[in-house]
Amino acid sequence: MESYIQTMMKEQTKLEFTKAKLFLDYLSVLWNSPLNKSFNNVIHLSFYGGEPLLNVPFIEKVIGYTKGLKNQVRKFAYSMTTNGMLLDKIWISSFNDLVY
Repeated sequence: MESYIQTMMKEQTKLEFTKAKLFLDYLSVLWNSPLNKSFNNVIHLSFYGGEPLLNVPFIEKVIGYTKGLKNQVRKFAYSMTTNGMLLDKIWISSFNDLVY
């Protein structure tokens, strides 16, 4: 029972962009190396866990950063798992502008 209570009391944390950037930089080296034998050269990034729409600035920074990565033959595809409660026409439009 005590471990359950400790789990429920766990502090909510968000991934910092600096850590995400560091991870993407590391992966970028691998994506562009001869060791990468990916079939279709599409890198899928998905935002999920909790409610991603509560951290829109993070999503915008990550997508913007991936667009600037020097990936000669790689393309990025983005997805998100959300319950949709925070979606509105303005956010959908800005997300489409950001991704496309």
